[in-house]
Amino acid sequence: MRKEMSWNLYRTVVLTVSDRSAQGIREDQSGPEAVRMLEEAGYQVVETRVLPDERDLLAEEMKKICDEHQADLILTTGGTGFSMRDWTPEATLEIAHRQVPGISEALRAYSLKITPRAMLSRGVSVIREQTLIINLPGSPKAVRENLEYLLPALGTWAGYPDRKCDGRIRQSRARESRSRQIVQMEVTKSTNIFRRMRQMRKKRLQHLWSPETFGCTIRVRMNY
Repeated sequence: MRKEMSWNLYRTVVLTVSDRSAQGIREDQSGPEAVRMLEEAGYQVVETRVLPDERDLLAEEMKKICDEHQADLILTTGGTGFSMRDWTPEATLEIAHRQVPGISEALRAYSLKITPRAMLSRGVSVIREQTLIINLPGSPKAVRENLEYLLPALGTWAGYPDRKCDGRIRQSRARESRSRQIVQMEVTKSTNIFRRMRQMRKKRLQHLWSPETFGCTIRVRMNY
């Protein structure tokens, strides 16, 4: 039976780091802007939090999210400047298992085309366990500009920038990981997934080529 299916590949947590927003003095606009863009791009935002500029608290919160596998992606906004209370990069590096400097370097290079002040951002990108953490600037405008550039690249890296495909479940595995299941799907040549097979070959996803049907069997992560 053929049917259209949709899924979200990444579970995402958005953390706004701001003393004034945490105290209720200033409305958080950057976090909601990030959520809006993530959801439009097909990501599942599982939680948003507003935290004060406390290095140890931020590090502990991110560490817990990663170690408990609550999210595949953490986006922070704020705390990347020169203020004495801007500790987001240091908190992020403190819990990192591996660094991903290319992401933050690319974001700064892109933002420099818009404003020279982009060179003042100290944001970093790292991996802890299987969670990618990316620091974004604190202003809604900067968040929007960064995500406009970042999300298409992350979608390719993940294997699925497209949210829907026409396919059928071929085999379901019993293993569950919180809200996700790993399933196998058979897709046809007409789908966007099919056109990305060569990209996925080098990624985490596996597939079997079927020249008789011009289709393939791949493993995808789906939310139910």
